[in-house]
Amino acid sequence: MRRCLAALLLSLTLAACATPAVQPVLTPPSGFTGPALEARTLLMDDGARLPLARWAPRNEEPWAVIIALHGMNDTRASFRLAGPWWAEHGIETWAIDQRGFGEAPGRGVWAGEARMTED
Repeated sequence: MRRCLAALLLSLTLAACATPAVQPVLTPPSGFTGPALEARTLLMDDGARLPLARWAPRNEEPWAVIIALHGMNDTRASFRLAGPWWAEHGIETWAIDQRGFGEAPGRGVWAGEARMTED
């Protein structure tokens, strides 16, 4: 009897761990003005234009989208091999040059944690 009770308790505990957490719907605050998508850039809320590279599947809707962010001392070009491969497999990829990197404004200057988070 104790084994059955222990097995039941273990099963219920594991089932509770597997319950997915669902994020609440996000609503932009009133007056939100950005960002906006342009042909080859993202226009940010402060007017900065961040260079954008996109790779999309040719003849189908993507089943997933990757927002690719490069690391320190890198650029959007670091995804030039992976982006086309992912596109061939139905995944769209967007990669930007973050502020201070590549062709983005302020090359070589750290924009700060707050600004990078806003972007």
